[in-house]
Amino acid sequence: MAYVIAQAQANDTIHLMDGTFFENLVIHKSLSIIDTSMDKSFLDGDGANNHKRVITIEGNEPGEEDSPKISISDLTIQNGVDSDESTAGWGWNKHKKCKPSLESNSYY
Repeated sequence: MAYVIAQAQANDTIHLMDGTFFENLVIHKSLSIIDTSMDKSFLDGDGANNHKRVITIEGNEPGEEDSPKISISDLTIQNGVDSDESTAGWGWNKHKKCKPSLESNSYY
């Protein structure tokens, strides 16, 4: 999935199929990520083994005026660490100006 995000252009939509994706994603651009199979796609940070966040949103790429606009829908995000990296959690960290849209997701 990291490869798909790297290849995507700003404002693209990524449609995930069924499956578990063991990822620690860093997003620098505006994107939408959607589970097309309705709650059958999992982003798994493998938190017990690597103590990282599942998703980190950093500053925008050159050419984007605002901070990234991220939309994530219908996914299960699991096995990351919280922002203080001390407890298990879904592991979300965002750029200070980013206001992500999170719809119908599950977090574990």
